[in-house]
Amino acid sequence: MSPFSFIKTEETFLHNNCCVIEKDLMKPIQDILPVNVSDKERVVSGAIGAALLVMGLLNVNQPSVKTFLELGTGALMLFRGTSGYCPVNAVIGRNTADVANVAEERFEALAE
Repeated sequence: MSPFSFIKTEETFLHNNCCVIEKDLMKPIQDILPVNVSDKERVVSGAIGAALLVMGLLNVNQPSVKTFLELGTGALMLFRGTSGYCPVNAVIGRNTADVANVAEERFEALAE
């Protein structure tokens, strides 16, 4: 048996009969964290997050509160942009992804 072979069972994944990984951990992030951010917000969040990370990394040799805020905020914004999940939206019950989809469907219906 190859050391990289996986045996799939109904509830778990077994690796060489020694490591058990729960099935939920093998799911894509979109199945675990629902998308609640529109595509436009995702692009803007990703761009701002990347810019903040670069700014923070350029100042990492001079640690300050500003540097840590840039790194932390940049990482969170980049996560929001790449995953499409915003924990603040989830807490307040806001889902802009659905609103964007409804607007696109209405526009497509009008165009037909």
